[in-house]
Amino acid sequence: TRAMNEQKVVKLKLQSQRTSSARDQSNIIYMRPFCVEVDSEHMYNYIAGMAAPTQGGPWKPQSIRLSNIQKTKHQEKSGALSADERKHIREKINRLGIQYLSDDPELTKVVIQFTPYGEKQYRQILHLRPTCIKKRGLIYEFYCSQYQAKIYFFKFGHNAKVLEPQSLADFFKRRYESAAKQYE
Repeated sequence: TRAMNEQKVVKLKLQSQRTSSARDQSNIIYMRPFCVEVDSEHMYNYIAGMAAPTQGGPWKPQSIRLSNIQKTKHQEKSGALSADERKHIREKINRLGIQYLSDDPELTKVVIQFTPYGEKQYRQILHLRPTCIKKRGLIYEFYCSQYQAKIYFFKFGHNAKVLEPQSLADFFKRRYESAAKQYE
């Protein structure tokens, strides 16, 4: 919060590496902070702002779970955000959720066909669940990031089949085949 109040860049050393292209190999990221908020399920707190792998940018919206931050160091460089940047970050948080701010810039139409048990799982597993926007029998349609779809629906196994997009269906197929090979 000090960096937000003083509008300074903060250097963050992260505990673990994500596969996000916004994060460099050394787990160091620079942030011009905008806000600290809890996710929609009140499970984790995140810091959000414009982030970059170096102090010089390129800057893009990103959120980081506070528990993933190992060390912080305030920089002398100004971290002031323009009104447009603040508006853009707020709109993305409202649209994607703070935990997905760093994710795909656009939402994707994701169509899932559940088994009856898979539909029951969808009703019961609330953590990170995307909101259904259309339902036809056991076929549900969502608009969410592919990252959210991957982390939420992968655990359903054979109880959920990705019908759209094909790239997501292919990803699930490769991951399930790879997992099955462990048992051969």
